[in-house]
Amino acid sequence: MTTTTDSITDSQIRKLRKEAESAGDLAMAMVCVRALGDDLEVAEDGTEAADAREMTVEQARAECARVCADAEAQWDDEDDWY
Repeated sequence: MTTTTDSITDSQIRKLRKEAESAGDLAMAMVCVRALGDDLEVAEDGTEAADAREMTVEQARAECARVCADAEAQWDDEDDWY
């Protein structure tokens, strides 16, 4: 099953945020925070949250869904990547 904007869950977004943080992708982690409707914490230089602040919650959820769908397309196992 491919994740879409309509099907992505908060649980998937939380998992994506954790993965992004682990990989050092703070910009994506901030998009996930925005997608969950949480307040964005400002990083020391403010850059990580800048793009996410410009997004609506719906836009952030769509970006998370896109990233999840890309990961799913690369996963060759029958199990979900998340």
